[in-house]
Amino acid sequence: MKALVNLVLFVFALLNASFIAVVLAEMVSLPVGIGAGLVTMVIEALGIHFVRKAMAASAAQQPAGAADSKGQA
Repeated sequence: MKALVNLVLFVFALLNASFIAVVLAEMVSLPVGIGAGLVTMVIEALGIHFVRKAMAASAAQQPAGAADSKGQA
């Protein structure tokens, strides 16, 4: 599950950064678009880092037997 969340975040970050870069490159100039894309990727990498950290902290706080409670009524 964690790998899927990380993959989705990574793909979303790449799509978002490329969209911002292309739009600004078309509207302003190529160097501005490249810079904005790189800045967006750095900000999103920091965001993904904090999400992964929060997921690890959440997993560490769960009791050992409560890791997977799906299917139990």
